[in-house]
Amino acid sequence: MKKITIFSILIISLATVVAAGCASDTAGNGVQDVKTDENIEDNASQDQVTQSEQTASVKGSFNNPATTGETVVIEATGQSYEVSVTEVQRGEKANYIVKNENEFNENPASGYEYLLVKTKVTYTKGEGPENLGSTEFKVFCDGVECTESWVVLPNDYIKFDSGDVMPGATKEGWIAYTVPTGKEAILSFQPNMFDENTAYISLGIIQ
Repeated sequence: MKKITIFSILIISLATVVAAGCASDTAGNGVQDVKTDENIEDNASQDQVTQSEQTASVKGSFNNPATTGETVVIEATGQSYEVSVTEVQRGEKANYIVKNENEFNENPASGYEYLLVKTKVTYTKGEGPENLGSTEFKVFCDGVECTESWVVLPNDYIKFDSGDVMPGATKEGWIAYTVPTGKEAILSFQPNMFDENTAYISLGIIQ
């Protein structure tokens, strides 16, 4: 009976750790810096953040996300990453790209549209290989997680599929989502499920 009780406690403790690890942080914990890529033009209004907003929310957090053209430096479990969004396709253009590529790609539901995001991650510091894929990313609209779309993309849209990355290497690729039309989309990057540190990048709105 004693052995069963101890075993039960261990199982409950493990489940608690896993559940806690799967949660993501919204406050920008782990974000070390946000760097601007001067080679990418961005909407000036997105870059205008008041001093009070900067004080209230860390740049790269959910309430004060970075923007396309900016690179977020984030640490998790002693490892460092740089993450950015290099291109976004959304709305009619994204719908056309997806539907025109394969007859089995479905049209998005009424009130929704495809969102294609090209992400770039550099694994800047670590002791060994790390597995990175689309599961490290999520997209939120109005605070609600959107669905990743498993569609066939054109050959030149290389997907950000799961695979090992060595320290110092950079991985880049596309991820497809279905999102509500006309809503701001925010991309999150959580490098390790057992560390809640998460970076956020706004993908903007396309009417």
